[in-house]
Amino acid sequence: METLEMERTQTEIADSPKLSITQFIRAPRARVYDAWTRPEALQTWFCDGGNICAAAELDVREGGAFTFLIQIASGAKRTVTIRGVYRTVVPNALLQFSWQGCTPDETSLVTVSLKDVAGGTELTLTHEQFATEASRDGHNKGWTAIVANLDKFLSN
Repeated sequence: METLEMERTQTEIADSPKLSITQFIRAPRARVYDAWTRPEALQTWFCDGGNICAAAELDVREGGAFTFLIQIASGAKRTVTIRGVYRTVVPNALLQFSWQGCTPDETSLVTVSLKDVAGGTELTLTHEQFATEASRDGHNKGWTAIVANLDKFLSN
């Protein structure tokens, strides 16, 4: 019985909606990694649509936690807390972390990989294990804007 339940859970995770975004960033890998791992830098670029990253606490190590406080600008003004735990940390190359945000019962997985390319860095962000396609679609819109903000932040 336990084996069947475990197999079903693994299949559900494998079949769950996911998204992947690849973006060329006009900056060296070390600067891109630094922007993801230094709270004061992250607060500058990590938001979309007029929202504000009001606070960021990062313990960037495997097993370390992070918390972002995002002030939502549209509709009813509110603050959303995003939390997670770093699963894999490879300096200047890879960050993988759990993600708990706007959907209370949903814990998903984000992987940010960085690769040297001519003139800068190729960033690939994969977000998976969403509970629903609607959640994936909402995150896709947010991540697309956030990654574009990162490129603008590092291009200045």
